Amino acid sequence: MQATAARVVVRDGGIEIHGYVVAHEGNHVRVMWVVASGRHRQRTFSAETVFLPGHDHRWDGYLIPFEKLAVIRLAAR
Repeated sequence: MQATAARVVVRDGGIEIHGYVVAHEGNHVRVMWVVASGRHRQRTFSAETVFLPGHDHRWDGYLIPFEKLAVIRLAAR
């Protein structure tokens, strides 16, 4: 998994999150996503629970502008 603003699907403990990778260190991936109210959330997950979208893991999240992701990724370093 690359530490880019790639779209990802997280399946962890019965939850499914559709978001973006903002940082990746070792076996941990920091993911950012938008909730229905428009607020942004971030959390670190085990890389084992983070998947690139595909046939089995369709991405259906809210879009976050590239400029906003770029600022967040810089701050996460």
